[in-house]
Amino acid sequence: TFDPRMLRALQKVAPKIDAVLVTHCDINHLGALPYAFAKLGMRCNVYATLPVLKMGQLALYDTVQARMAKEDFEAFTFADIDTAWDSFVQLRYQQTCQLGGKADGITVSPLNAGHTIGGAVWKITKDSEEIVYAVDYNHAQERLLDGTVLVDLPRPSVLITDAYTALDRQVAGGKRAREGTLIDEVMRTVSRGG
Repeated sequence: TFDPRMLRALQKVAPKIDAVLVTHCDINHLGALPYAFAKLGMRCNVYATLPVLKMGQLALYDTVQARMAKEDFEAFTFADIDTAWDSFVQLRYQQTCQLGGKADGITVSPLNAGHTIGGAVWKITKDSEEIVYAVDYNHAQERLLDGTVLVDLPRPSVLITDAYTALDRQVAGGKRAREGTLIDEVMRTVSRGG
């Protein structure tokens, strides 16, 4: 559920934020963005890859439409999504972008996260210091996605990561077994009319 009370800490700093780096196109990674622009006074550039930019906007449109069909959803509107998306700066993987203003001297670069199409690990550099922000990444080569480039990077000054998928149950038998499980589930769903 979308609960604006969870954003109280963001409310205090939103007008002072100079840049936002978006890692993935799902609601967990960018769901509060339209709210921050519409209700909290956030005014900054938002950096993302093209797939994250486009699929993220569609995911939010879908979320608003679905919520409005079920309830009186007023957290943000389609227009609020569009306003936030007007601030997006599209980057390609490994493209370096120089930030300006108070962030002058800082460069950012999205790198393949290997988790979702367009998903990014962010490399943030100032002078000789390098920060890597890596959440929801996948190191394994998949059928449709290359693994993350994280293992190819030189050691950063700071690595910020998560353990979100660390406890995921691994399917015995590797990729072939995972794909078989997926196909079985799709076939069960289709056979039930879904």
